[in-house]
Amino acid sequence: MIDCGDPGPPYGGFRHIATNTKYQSTVTYTCKPDHHLEGEDSQVCQADGLWSGSKPVCLGNVVNYFYPVNYYYFLTNLPRDNTAVFLDN
Repeated sequence: MIDCGDPGPPYGGFRHIATNTKYQSTVTYTCKPDHHLEGEDSQVCQADGLWSGSKPVCLGNVVNYFYPVNYYYFLTNLPRDNTAVFLDN
């Protein structure tokens, strides 16, 4: 019997396995409060023993910003570290 194994939760979220991790089973993903899902919200166990597509991540919502010169400075909670994103205004 083909078993894809537990894919684990996405960063910043949860995974929900309906019955098991065997062929044609589905795992769905949700996020912790103040996070939003980036990617597909589910994966299916395939005949090759791999989960379809890519596991999503849950990104933190913007937690702080200020306006240096003509740039917005956003801090977001991303996998593995905090990343500053500069957007030209």
